[in-house]
Amino acid sequence: LMLFHIQKMFNIRFHDFSVSLITISSNGCRDTLKKDSLFNFNNIITSFTAPDSVCTGDAVNLSNTSSSPATTTIWNFGDGTTNSTTNAIKTFTTPGDYTIRLTQSYGACSDSAIRVVRVKPRPKADFSPDKSAFCQTPATVNFTNISSNAGFYQWFFGDGSTSTQQSPSHTFTTYGSFTVKLLVTSANGCTDSMTKQVVISKPTISFNGLPKEGCIPYGANFSAAINSSETVASYLWSFGDGGTSNAVNPSHTYKFWRWRQFNC
Repeated sequence: LMLFHIQKMFNIRFHDFSVSLITISSNGCRDTLKKDSLFNFNNIITSFTAPDSVCTGDAVNLSNTSSSPATTTIWNFGDGTTNSTTNAIKTFTTPGDYTIRLTQSYGACSDSAIRVVRVKPRPKADFSPDKSAFCQTPATVNFTNISSNAGFYQWFFGDGSTSTQQSPSHTFTTYGSFTVKLLVTSANGCTDSMTKQVVISKPTISFNGLPKEGCIPYGANFSAAINSSETVASYLWSFGDGGTSNAVNPSHTYKFWRWRQFNC
């Protein structure tokens, strides 16, 4: 008669399992067989890094820091979308708390890890200048801030000047095209920006189809190409013979010669 006793020796820390078999006969004889590391399970830990919070529209970089390479990888971002890459990048467009789960298979084993990422709402930057086109300096612009969900304001006027007022005024003293930028920050640290142009340029005028030749009386039709950052409010033509006009494209008849005297 033989009695059998199986002894399990577990090293939990390293997941190393040794098995021994002790046999005892009816006469009290015994023998022991031990197999070290008969079962060895790797110390598998699934983990990843992620920021605690981001702003809407920011890319969330998810770095897989698991202890062993996985056979399969599934990311669940908590908004109904998934990914199967080793590392992942996710952009959330709606504020909220999202539970991100990383599940990995290692052959016969599987493990998962979760992290909660808070997505904070972003402010909306916007502003309106009372005027954005000028033909001469100095040019003063009054800016009206129409941003939402913002608490801090930083203005850049494109000429080296800045302001932290909510709705500032600024005077431009040189000609040019200036990119005005408003950067806003909310109480939760999220930012947004808006840019608009202010143009200050001298108008330029050129005559179309001149000079012309003809005989007296001579009727001429006049037009001009005008490049101006502002809308033309009025016209004043002077025809060189004392005649004038306020029309946009006037006609004029020359009725006498205009002599030039040359001294040789």
